[in-house]
Amino acid sequence: GKPIGRRTRLQIAKDAIIELLNQVDGVRFGLMVFNQAPDDSSILTSVGTQGGRMLSAVQELTPAVRSTLINTVENITWETSNAQTPLTETLYEAYLYFGGVEPHFGALLTPAKGGGVVSEPQDPMATSSGKYVSPIESEAAACQRNNIVYVSDGAPEYDVAANFNILALPATGNASMIITQILNGASPFGPPDSANDEAVWLDELAQYMSKADVNAC
Repeated sequence: GKPIGRRTRLQIAKDAIIELLNQVDGVRFGLMVFNQAPDDSSILTSVGTQGGRMLSAVQELTPAVRSTLINTVENITWETSNAQTPLTETLYEAYLYFGGVEPHFGALLTPAKGGGVVSEPQDPMATSSGKYVSPIESEAAACQRNNIVYVSDGAPEYDVAANFNILALPATGNASMIITQILNGASPFGPPDSANDEAVWLDELAQYMSKADVNAC
């Protein structure tokens, strides 16, 4: 939240997303943010802000949707975006979203510091019958490209709550080598968690998602 020049780090991040929204056409676009900080200080200092949520489900970037998304980004505050950076946990939540399965961090009901629960607000269109509505369209799944643009101002912090989930991912197909290496004791590619010095599997999860069949449709 400290200003850099005349803009805060959060404002710089929001400006970057808005610039991207104004430049792309012919794509579908969604928006995730980190969950809010828990109201319980003991939770905040032990596990921090856990994961993220779908603020806007992926949808065709029509002029109306573009305008709504820009407005949504502009209204993100430091309180709703939070100061911690659970990058791996939020990427894992994105994996669940693309897979069309039950939310994990996106379903947390822990009371939030700013009122409500940590996983709110979020887009109700992102889920149906307790599961994520995958943005992967079955008719185009064979050739559909899916990309995640990550915007952050810091390294992973309090970002180890998805580690066991990542280790339990199916080691099949082109992604088998990644999980096998982790289970065999390989060290993470990136630096450890800045808050507790534990292993962070962010790079490995990103590589896994690029090779695995996230949603077989």
